[in-house]
Amino acid sequence: MNILSKPEPGNPTPAPFVRAAPTPAALYQRAHAGKLMIMEPKAAREPVAADFFHIESVGTHPTGLVVTGRFASGLSSMMASSVREANEAEIASHNADAYASKA
Repeated sequence: MNILSKPEPGNPTPAPFVRAAPTPAALYQRAHAGKLMIMEPKAAREPVAADFFHIESVGTHPTGLVVTGRFASGLSSMMASSVREANEAEIASHNADAYASKA
């Protein structure tokens, strides 16, 4: 019996559809949507403008979550373990740099 067909005599009624719980990727994306994020530099240095991005999407990978970010230079993907939300000082610095580059 097809689950979309009507129940037939002797066949049980199909189970109702159950909404699945949000995935870790969906929860991560929802928690960080619209926030300025920063990619942790590999070398010990202060963040530069190219390190900042906004989340475009989040997916799963066998080793963890993969974040795709919209950087000034375009899209790039990285592991979620290498990114974090920018703090207030970093946001202010990033906004000042963005304003200065448009002037």
